[in-house]
Amino acid sequence: MMRELLPFKGESVKGLYKKPSMEQFEHLDSKTIKGIDNAWDKIGIINDEGTVWVESSKLHTVIRTTKGSAKYWVSKLQKNEKIVATNGGIYVSGSSLCKYLDERVNYAGKLNTEDYLEYSCALLVATRRCSRARELRARRYEQTSEKLKRLKSIRIKAHKITKDELTGDDLNIRTAEFSHIRSKSAYPQIAHYLNNGLIVNKSTHDLITRNNVNDEKELLFLCQQMSWSTKWYNNFKKSFCK
Repeated sequence: MMRELLPFKGESVKGLYKKPSMEQFEHLDSKTIKGIDNAWDKIGIINDEGTVWVESSKLHTVIRTTKGSAKYWVSKLQKNEKIVATNGGIYVSGSSLCKYLDERVNYAGKLNTEDYLEYSCALLVATRRCSRARELRARRYEQTSEKLKRLKSIRIKAHKITKDELTGDDLNIRTAEFSHIRSKSAYPQIAHYLNNGLIVNKSTHDLITRNNVNDEKELLFLCQQMSWSTKWYNNFKKSFCK
């Protein structure tokens, strides 16, 4: 059922991760800990890329707050931090949850509340580190690496490119490079997308690198400075800035 509701394949985290050591949490109420465990097993999933997502219905138990406060937090998340399933359920990314738990620990109000939040964070880390998640991520890394190698040839063929897409100079096919608009280091999740790059001569790419360009706004500014083409900008916005 979960596979049909989500836009990606997912599996429950239950039974996939090793429960955190209780040595530092033994002073906490065992029933509360059990409640957190049960909630996590019901709402935590690992997608087919090895990343953790959390269904929001019992999220309040995991983040130690009221249902209303949990719902409010979810409502304020960015579009890329949550997914609405076909049944109306909302799934939150594990990275967003990790960040929120870390923030909550610093303003928990009570030391015991801090420790419950630390326990929830430990469950998330244990899930992310489980062998199944690592296996799926390893497969994704390999697939992404292969896609990155083919981006240059695929884009040249798909768009019949013979000119440097920024300078307009004749393209040296042999040494030309696929230059990312949003850099691989800053935006690894879209590094393999064909529309997140342009085919340019090596000298053009070297200049972009020297100017530490990391996103479309920085590249646009450089293009304006160098009197290069900016036609790519609107096409990029249509693909990535919806």
